[in-house]
Amino acid sequence: TSVLCFPGVSNEALLFLLSARGVYATMGGGQFQKLSHVLTLCGIEKNVAQGALSFTLSYETTQQQIDTAAEILVDCYKQL
Repeated sequence: TSVLCFPGVSNEALLFLLSARGVYATMGGGQFQKLSHVLTLCGIEKNVAQGALSFTLSYETTQQQIDTAAEILVDCYKQL
């Protein structure tokens, strides 16, 4: 599991675009605090923390899946 920050972008908007293209992540919430809140408390600038998403890989995740997801992620980030 990794947390990546995308400065200047709303994590909700990025999450929406990613899920529409088959890449799934989380921004926290529910029973847990949102990632942006936790990162802000840790001293991360608010405009950086608000673009935080968490991604999880498994031993079954292939390099091709990672490469494809990275390309989609970059496209969506540029779009926003």
